[in-house]
Amino acid sequence: MLLNEADDPIDARVLDAAAGLIGDRGERNVTMSHIVLQSGVSRATIFRRFGTKSAVVNRVILRELRKFVVELLQTIEVSAGPAVALADLLSQAVRFSRVNPAFRRLVADDPQQLVDFSRSQELPAMDLARALVASIIAETDRSARSPMDNVDLADLVCHLAIAYALVPDSSMDVAGTDELRESFLALISPAFEGRRKSRN
Repeated sequence: MLLNEADDPIDARVLDAAAGLIGDRGERNVTMSHIVLQSGVSRATIFRRFGTKSAVVNRVILRELRKFVVELLQTIEVSAGPAVALADLLSQAVRFSRVNPAFRRLVADDPQQLVDFSRSQELPAMDLARALVASIIAETDRSARSPMDNVDLADLVCHLAIAYALVPDSSMDVAGTDELRESFLALISPAFEGRRKSRN
């Protein structure tokens, strides 16, 4: 769903407009009227397709995440192994929350919106994120002992990414994410080495 679902041209215009407005003004200062004017799509059409502003914002979040995932999958180096792949994934996810205009503004102004999105039953974002990360682990560590190990580790990485995105204050310098990446890599590399030894 996250990767394969494409927006039709009208939805894309609305979501592009909403993402730009949220990045510029903050979600609380954006109204449906602003989105109508910015997108050039009629109010009736927007309400028929989305229903509420909250639905528009959730679709913006999902769409921006989809763009991030597509770019991420193009940069993951499978041959480098699971520890490097997960460290890269975590650091890039945190960086995304700082450089994507809409996400950066939501984190600064209304982090609860992102928490609510991650807990939504209608948009199972955490299930999708766990499945994505678990698939990356499986692809980079083909001799993993069981899928459940991968899902549990994926869950840990997802929650770490959310925590560092929403609460950026840290004893480490996470502004550029390099220190976060190296610290996580140092932590997780021995775990994967231990898993490999236990299988031999």
